[in-house]
Amino acid sequence: RMRELTESIVRFYLAVSLLSIKETTSLLSQNNRSQSSQELELVTQAAVAHLDSYLKKLFDTGDSLEKGILDFSFGIVDPSTWNFSKFLPGKKCVNFNEEWGPMQSID
Repeated sequence: RMRELTESIVRFYLAVSLLSIKETTSLLSQNNRSQSSQELELVTQAAVAHLDSYLKKLFDTGDSLEKGILDFSFGIVDPSTWNFSKFLPGKKCVNFNEEWGPMQSID
């Protein structure tokens, strides 16, 4: 039994690792991004469905943390979310526009 369990775990991790490589290359080549996301979400949902309530709560907590970190990280590199008004005393500034245009003062 221990050997069968070990083999199953190793096969599972191998399959998930290879699927991750496939989906990552698909995302990087910009082919079927939506389909790749959906496929990975289906695998995630299937795995979560096998968790008990404690582990599901733990997953939800980790998932929320990961989403917050990603939102923050992508927000840093997205100029449309930047606001420098706190660095310019007495002036309110608009955010960069999508074309990376200059900031304009608002009185």
